[in-house]
This record gives sequence, structure tokens and C-alpha cells, in this order.
Amino acid sequence: MARTAPLRNPSDSPAPAGGYVSVELPIRSMGAVYQSRLWNVALKGLCLVVKDGSSIISHLHVGDVLTARYRTGMPGHPETIADTRIRHITHETTGRFKGHHLVGLSIIDGADTATGAIH
Repeated sequence: MARTAPLRNPSDSPAPAGGYVSVELPIRSMGAVYQSRLWNVALKGLCLVVKDGSSIISHLHVGDVLTARYRTGMPGHPETIADTRIRHITHETTGRFKGHHLVGLSIIDGADTATGAIH
């Protein structure tokens, strides 16, 4: 019997809302900056994807607020630095992100995502 791949939600995209393609999160407890591609995952919003077993996951907690640096990947467009709250950390056991954690991010009000200015 042939196996079929699970249907992919067409709204799962590596091109998240706001045009951001990557984020840098300072992880003080590690003394490091974590850089990741961003995903706009249906029903879960703006996320970064962390592989199971990564040491970073034990340093991230729901409710943490980090000063993140967002990049669009387009020359001439300024990066955005904004306070960002971790909304959820979801372990995926099926589908496209099986074997990973989706870490949901939310830019806190007061960040002007068009200009990168913080109010």
C-alpha cells in the first residue's frame, strides 16, 4: 500500500507577516544570540522552528520578553528591533514540523514594524 504525505496547509509559509524572514533572540542564560528563520504557521502565527534536542529550548519560556532583531532580507530595508513575547512553545509530533518545537512570537505593542522605531 502506498503512503501518502500529509496535506500541507498552503498558509504555512517561510514568509511571515510583516515581511520578516529571520529573527535574532538574545539568550542571556546561554550568553549567546539565537538566529532563526521565521515561519507564519496557520493557527499558530509567527513562529521560529527549533529541532528536538536543541539546547536552546530549555532557555525559552512562555511569557519571556526578549529584545529581538527582525530582518526582512531586503537590501535597504532597516531591521526592526522590538520587544517580543514568547506566546507558546508547541512540540509537534506529526505533520510538516514533526520532531520540532514551534516557538510562537508576538511583537509587543509600541514597536513600529514599518520603520523599526520603538515608541
